[in-house]
Amino acid sequence: MPRNILRHWTERLKIENLVNTIQTAYLQSSKEVTPPLNKPKIPQEIRNIIKEARRLRKSIRKRRARCMPIEPRVRTRLNYQKAKIKRGVKAARQQQWITTVSSLHPRQGSKFWSTLRALSGQTSPTHPLRVNNIVLTSPADKAAAFANTLTQVFVPNVSPHFDQHRHYVRAEATVQKLLRTPRAEILPNDPILGAISMEEVISSVAKKKTKSAPGRDQVSWKVLETLPPNILSTIAIILTCILRLQHWPTALKDGVFVMIPKPGKDTQDPKNWRPICLLPTISEILESILTMRITTMIEQSNCLPKSQHGFRHNRGTGTALLRLIVTIVNAFHQKKVASALFLDINRAFDTIPHNLLLFKLHSTHNLSIPTIKLFHSFLNNRQCTVRVGATHSPLCRKLAYHKDARCLPCSAISTVRISQ
Repeated sequence: MPRNILRHWTERLKIENLVNTIQTAYLQSSKEVTPPLNKPKIPQEIRNIIKEARRLRKSIRKRRARCMPIEPRVRTRLNYQKAKIKRGVKAARQQQWITTVSSLHPRQGSKFWSTLRALSGQTSPTHPLRVNNIVLTSPADKAAAFANTLTQVFVPNVSPHFDQHRHYVRAEATVQKLLRTPRAEILPNDPILGAISMEEVISSVAKKKTKSAPGRDQVSWKVLETLPPNILSTIAIILTCILRLQHWPTALKDGVFVMIPKPGKDTQDPKNWRPICLLPTISEILESILTMRITTMIEQSNCLPKSQHGFRHNRGTGTALLRLIVTIVNAFHQKKVASALFLDINRAFDTIPHNLLLFKLHSTHNLSIPTIKLFHSFLNNRQCTVRVGATHSPLCRKLAYHKDARCLPCSAISTVRISQ
């Protein structure tokens, strides 16, 4: 068996064994699931009445099976108990409504409305799709339609006005030359590929929202928070080995797309849905650690302009608006004209060739060759599927060109790209 194939199956087996161990431990130690909000907990008094009603109903069935007459008082008693149960459940539900709603506040945002939807028993509406004048309603057809649409969207965008010979071909040749370089030993104090400690893993898990949906491995962040130190130490060792080998395992590249309709647009058009990529949680831990490392290195090198506010710590839309307002006010006081140009690039990162990003990282910010190899392994040979309900579309490598904004290249590499 070739060495690369043996390494591929060995690493996949190790990661799958780790995931299975975490899932088994969680199932064995998990608590009983609480009932939904729209199904209130029945008081003990009503439960006793339900037992009495079941006993009466059972006696009626026995007498009917033996062709024996049924006393009218038994039927009357059963009807009385059924009416009492109905009134008791209704009163318990009303009391739960009062208790839950009184604890909410409209400023709680999504929690406020999600709790009200759960109380009322509302479910998410099903949106049919229309493709080539054909209405698609089944989850399998909708998943295939979404996958086909994303395949057509996530392709490299090379403009006819772009000097391919000067930029793209040069970047392609440079990256391929870097990838053919023999693997060098990584220094212990490497700012990006250094050993990962258990404290970094714990910090990365603590920053994530526990309600975030898991990927194909079905390991949630809530499970990772409850893991013992020996399992967290094992995860840190596996992640360190990934950095040392400069190879991102295939098992950590499988993504799942969940489609969310864009507000105010026609939901029958598959292009009006926003894809959200769910990745394995272990992969997101490593992405979070690398994002912090590369962002810290770029910030310390002071290579980014002060006017950049996106993808930077303690900066964002608020600071950008503040700078714009200050510029306008200063121009007004100096009796000058303040001009502004706003550009909105459609699918800027979804369609950019990956080799251009790797070339920019190496040529502009002097990232080491092992780091470029690791990022190349991270970006290439990915495969994803689209999920609609419980139905998945077939695995497709073309869908993997898209990356969610939470991932390492988008948060760290996009910082580099915007600065140019």
